[in-house]
This record gives sequence, structure tokens and C-alpha cells, in this order.
Amino acid sequence: MVRSLCVQSLRLVSLAGFLLIGLSASADTSRYTAQGATVIDRESGLQWMRCNFGQQWSGSTCTGTPVTFRWQDARMAAVQLNRDGGYEGYADWRLPTLDELLSLVYCSSGQPATFKGTNRAGCSGRHDTPTIVASLFPGTVEGWYWTSTSSSGDLAWSVAFHYGYADVDYKSFNETVRLVRTAD
Repeated sequence: MVRSLCVQSLRLVSLAGFLLIGLSASADTSRYTAQGATVIDRESGLQWMRCNFGQQWSGSTCTGTPVTFRWQDARMAAVQLNRDGGYEGYADWRLPTLDELLSLVYCSSGQPATFKGTNRAGCSGRHDTPTIVASLFPGTVEGWYWTSTSSSGDLAWSVAFHYGYADVDYKSFNETVRLVRTAD
């Protein structure tokens, strides 16, 4: 089964189990709306925290140090944030799925990122790091970010914004978190 979705300059293609993600060499940010401490992706209908969990939005950038979590603790941190009143007026934040977090990968080389299973192939060619639109998501670390997608028992999927690739990691590892919600 071949599925393809073209959205302006974003192209997601799944072919025989491979997922290709890429943007043109110059980031087309027209799909995004920055609203203070959050960014709305109008194509996916998702609202993202601009800063990593633990950082604060200063009005122009992210300040502070990102907090890293083990996978289950990351899930519980989102639950606790919502119980404590939420963030930016919303109390339905959660860890993104693998596909949702991969949708933020930006390959400045213009060559798409690819992965299959635990294949670590990411952005091809010479590209900027981190592999995300940094003007919208300042403070993004080049390391691993948890997704809500569990692989098996002790493993869950992560996305690294250094090369724009995904892989499974042990749930006991400490990784960075960027929360998401469905936009209203």
C-alpha cells in the first residue's frame, strides 16, 4: 500500500514501510501560526509547545533548561501539567505520536528524511541542525525526544532532531519532551 500526502512544500510518503519526510531547502512556514508560547500547525490541526518541557517562553525565545524524563515519567508529567491547570489556557496536553513528532522534522538540504523500522537514516545531504524550523521552535536540542508510541515492552519510539531520524530507545532512558494537543 502506498500513501502520499503533499501539503505545500511538506511531503510525507509511506512506501513499502518507509516513511519519507522533507521540506524544501527554504522553510515554508506558512502552514504554521505562532501564538505566543505555542505554534499551531494548520495542516495537521495540532498545537505545539514552542519550548521544551521545563523551559519558558520569554516572548521571543525559550529560556531555562529542558527537563528530561524516562518515558513513563514523561507521560505522567503531561498528566500532571493538565491536572495543575494546563498550559496557555489548555489542559489537554500529551506526548505526540511518532508520526506527529516526525511531522516537525525539517531537512534544510531539501532532501527528505527516511526511516524504516529501527533504521536510523534521517535527513540526507548537508543540512542545518537542529532539524526543525528553529525560528518557530527555539531551544530545540539536537538530542532525542520521546513520543507516546510504544514499540514493545521496554522500548518506545523517539525522534532525534540532530539528523531528523527516529529510533526505539529503552523507556528507562532520559529524553527531552515537547508536548502537543489537538488545536481548537
